[in-house]
Amino acid sequence: IVIPMEFFDLPNMVLLSVAEWVTIFFWSVDIAFSFITGIYRKGVLVMEPKVVAMAYLRSWFSMDLLLVSFDWLAMATANQQADQMDEDAYRVVWALRLLRLFRIVRLGKMSRTAMNMKEAMHSWATSVQYSIFMNIFLLMLMLHMISCGWWAFGHTWGNADGWSVKYEIEGISLLYSYTTCLHWAISQLGVSSSDIEATNSTERIYSIVVAMVSLVTFSTMVSSMTSMMGTWYAEKEEERKQFNALQRYLKHYTISPGLSQRITHFLQHAASQRKATVSDLHVPLLELLSKPLRGELQLEKFCQSMKENAFLYALLHCDNVTVLDVMRSLATNAISTLILGGKDVVFRFAMEATASYLPVEGSFSYWQENKPEVKKCEGWAAEMCLWTEWFYVGDLVADTVSSAFVLDVEAFCDRIAGSRVTQKLAVAYANEYVQALHTEDCWTDLWSMDKLPEVQDLFRGRGQEPQLIFNSFARAGTPGVSGSGRFGRGGSGVLGRGGRLSTFTRGVVPLAD
Repeated sequence: IVIPMEFFDLPNMVLLSVAEWVTIFFWSVDIAFSFITGIYRKGVLVMEPKVVAMAYLRSWFSMDLLLVSFDWLAMATANQQADQMDEDAYRVVWALRLLRLFRIVRLGKMSRTAMNMKEAMHSWATSVQYSIFMNIFLLMLMLHMISCGWWAFGHTWGNADGWSVKYEIEGISLLYSYTTCLHWAISQLGVSSSDIEATNSTERIYSIVVAMVSLVTFSTMVSSMTSMMGTWYAEKEEERKQFNALQRYLKHYTISPGLSQRITHFLQHAASQRKATVSDLHVPLLELLSKPLRGELQLEKFCQSMKENAFLYALLHCDNVTVLDVMRSLATNAISTLILGGKDVVFRFAMEATASYLPVEGSFSYWQENKPEVKKCEGWAAEMCLWTEWFYVGDLVADTVSSAFVLDVEAFCDRIAGSRVTQKLAVAYANEYVQALHTEDCWTDLWSMDKLPEVQDLFRGRGQEPQLIFNSFARAGTPGVSGSGRFGRGGSGVLGRGGRLSTFTRGVVPLAD
């Protein structure tokens, strides 16, 4: 932005000088770092120094070196005033200013950064707004460059001998000169008019080039913004029609105001969540992933939530390849997301437990019969159903529109029992878990064992299978583990039924082993 303005003979300012030096140093250092910055080839990250250096030498190195050289030459002559230089020296300075305009090609290196910023936006609406903003910004940047170029071609080799003299712009303030050039640049887009015209062949050629570039660039940008705005408005209109149809439906069947309000609020939240987040179903490209890579993706997706479970936390910190394969399968096939409205029931007392739940968003309340205390559920609820047959001993209800991860019992057991290593670890943990559960005087679905398991795999699976050991105290530094919270105790006086401990082996390895 500042470099093209140098054609206007800007006054010396400390801020501009500092910004100029910082910019030159940045791009100079960038050349060195580009030789050691990894590249992607066929979707694989390449960090080999020789390959990276050769790729940079064949791509951006020549242009970067040329532009940085122009910058340093321009800085070497920056302190000389125009009235202190002869005509030939001033022409050299003017030519360097013109050559520095080629720095605009560096915008190509920044395009990936802009794309990464767009990809980081989870909301589709925000992404559209960002794209529109970037189009407007690029349009204004183009007009800025054209404006400064128009002033430069009116002062060929530093001499005021063009349109600025004919239209008596010389000697007027910098602001007026720049805005006059900007007005002329905007008029080339066909959206305004200007009395200023070219007065010589050089200016005429520049005007023709600008007109051709503006015709292509402006029409492309307008078409892009119109398409994005049209898509955005169409989606908003479709959403409005759907909610209008919902209101007519609720009124037609005389649904009570309370339930109508709950349904409307839930659907509004669900619609906003669908825009803000991207599920696997909305990314068809994921179908092209290989099965192992998709398993790694799902494990990374649910990793933090799985760490809230003590047993899964221990498995995630095990370097055994077989265990990690099971964890990937578990994340892919056993965990799903459940969205609930306000006052929706997750489970009720005496229902057979078929899943364990982890709150992700919103608020969940848990209470038991004859227990006045209402507890907030913050960790995995009903974990015991993973280790023994269990009937819920309380009620879990969503306070507001909320979401939770669901760990299905059958899918969990099938995946864990699919490997002899993880099966034996699970049997050991289930034994310890159920024994600890039977020592409790009062049971609750929010209970979790105080002992923390750890997988001991000294031989990394070679010659000896991993073993499960227990610590009876909370380890410092373990995420989510403390004397309370997800490892806190609760109370209830209801008896649950046991049995999954013996059936967990699925007939592959008897419990006695």
